[in-house]
Amino acid sequence: MSESQSAKITSQIFGQNASWSPWSRLCLQAGFNYVVSKTETPTADYTTAVVNAQNNYWTVTFNSAVVVDDKTDLNLTYLYYRADNYNNNYVDGLPLGSGADENVATASITRRINAHLRVSLKCAYSQYNDWASGGNNNNTAEMVYASLQYRF
Repeated sequence: MSESQSAKITSQIFGQNASWSPWSRLCLQAGFNYVVSKTETPTADYTTAVVNAQNNYWTVTFNSAVVVDDKTDLNLTYLYYRADNYNNNYVDGLPLGSGADENVATASITRRINAHLRVSLKCAYSQYNDWASGGNNNNTAEMVYASLQYRF
């Protein structure tokens, strides 16, 4: 069986994260990532049915961790994602490229009962908008999660 190359994907990732602890019981973190991603196919030279695609996206994250007391921790997190490269090529052929945005927020609290036992409660909210599907894959989700952990 012979092989042939159908596409080439090239990506560069640029990222920066920063942490700050203004107080011994508080830690703040922020991050930013930008990804430049390109898909090239030799077919694009001959037809508009398949086009080269940009799949660039960026994310922003924020996190805070608070030590409430010697047994209790609180964590709050937020994430934003955006890709704005959707190429609606459905008239000629295959639509390619990413097009979406997403917001995710979480809050969790952890309580250490003793040296071996801890409990936690986590709540999350997510909203995703998918432009490439014409909104058909959009979703919103809520989550509540509780855990009990025993450490040997």
